[in-house]
Amino acid sequence: MSNTISSVKREECYGCRSCEQICPKQCISVLPDNEGFLYPSVNEGVCVNCGLCVKHCPVFNKIGDTSPAYLGLRLKDNKELSESASGGVFAGFADYILENGGVVFGCAFDENLQAQHIKTNNKAELKLIKGSKYVASNTRETYREVSEILKDYPEKNIFYTGTPCQISGLYSFLGNKPEKLFTADIICHGVPSQKLFNKYIEWLSLKANNKIIYYGFRDKDVSGWTCCGKTKTKTKTKTINGAVDPYYSSFMRGETYRQCCYQCAFADIKKRPGDITMGDFWGVETAHPKFYSSKGVSCCLLNNDKGKFLFEKISSRFDFIETSADKITRKNGNLLRPTKKPAVRSSIYSGIDDLPVDKYISKLYAPLFKRIVRYMISLIPECVKILMKRHI
Repeated sequence: MSNTISSVKREECYGCRSCEQICPKQCISVLPDNEGFLYPSVNEGVCVNCGLCVKHCPVFNKIGDTSPAYLGLRLKDNKELSESASGGVFAGFADYILENGGVVFGCAFDENLQAQHIKTNNKAELKLIKGSKYVASNTRETYREVSEILKDYPEKNIFYTGTPCQISGLYSFLGNKPEKLFTADIICHGVPSQKLFNKYIEWLSLKANNKIIYYGFRDKDVSGWTCCGKTKTKTKTKTINGAVDPYYSSFMRGETYRQCCYQCAFADIKKRPGDITMGDFWGVETAHPKFYSSKGVSCCLLNNDKGKFLFEKISSRFDFIETSADKITRKNGNLLRPTKKPAVRSSIYSGIDDLPVDKYISKLYAPLFKRIVRYMISLIPECVKILMKRHI
């Protein structure tokens, strides 16, 4: 094994920035490639081959087996539930941390719709982190910020959320698992690049003849707990139907992910890096029909004693039930295996810089017949779908 991060194959790299932030010589730059995904580049003239970048790379730090407790839950606070993804797991945990003087890290869109990790110690900013962002988040300097808080404010609790590889990257950077650091990984399908999302937003802006200033992937005021969202310009709000939207639907088909996502080491229900794992409890209407709610239901894995301890502190904020791995994984396949790489992935990003925006976005559409079928299915009321599923 080489003594620098250059030894990591491109299809293995997570783009977590641990190597860049740990380098004592600052000779590692993390830059976007032609598809827009972040990869490290080493300035060999400055590098002293200390090996810290390799030592703190999550690719080389494997996750041991966990013994999770499995829950289905939703917030009792309906207002906060309406602002949150699925059942509001993140909001429940994050609120507790902030109320007790702690700090929360998570993914937010900035004013230019760039997905990046931020830190906050107030509830007003927490709203930026709530909700789904189906695009690769830039962790920026947040690993170093966590380290500084742990050192300078040892009494503060920290809650850091992200994809499993980002959580593994954080622990690899720190080199340990501090008592005051609590982590949550999401059930992740894979991540498209920010560059692709930018292209899509450009296309939407051209269609609207106005700049898109807001994008929500899973806004519940559109149609409840579904895969529909909305966009906003200064003058108009428009619904996004995830079943047929080019960016959204190509994401759901797994066509636009970072290369490492197709061999994800964390797509395993017993090898989760976070203290908790959170996601939508898809299929709850058949697994636990009495617990189903159109307002959203989350599944939550309490992966270790820290996760169970934290949940005990906040359990009164939730309606919850105990469930099983089988019931959670039935509709959450990425807890069992990575997304299979589609053949189209090899060409989906080609032309992103050269083709006119409308012609490039047309590459993201499914065949017309499939789009029509998915659109017709999306029009069926959710209550009817649930009855059909139960009958089947």
